[in-house]
Amino acid sequence: MKTIKSDAIYDDLKYRIYSGEFNGSKRLPSETELSAFYACSRPTLRKALEVLVADGLVVQRQGAGSFLTEKGLSISQTTEIPTIRTSLFG
Repeated sequence: MKTIKSDAIYDDLKYRIYSGEFNGSKRLPSETELSAFYACSRPTLRKALEVLVADGLVVQRQGAGSFLTEKGLSISQTTEIPTIRTSLFG
């Protein structure tokens, strides 16, 4: 089954939010930075961000960027996501 790139980016960004990677800052990296990181076009990245907005994890402000909502911040601060590494290595 073919995976749509915007879906994969959404999954990764959501994982990074849940794992607390953006915990130190409410602001996500810019669209330009994220597009370069994921090697995708900005429209593809925007599709992923739109789903995060629909989930209530991110809010976008024109000219200012994308920011974690209170929901996104609270999830990143309180949720522990088990990973294979922690399952295998404690």
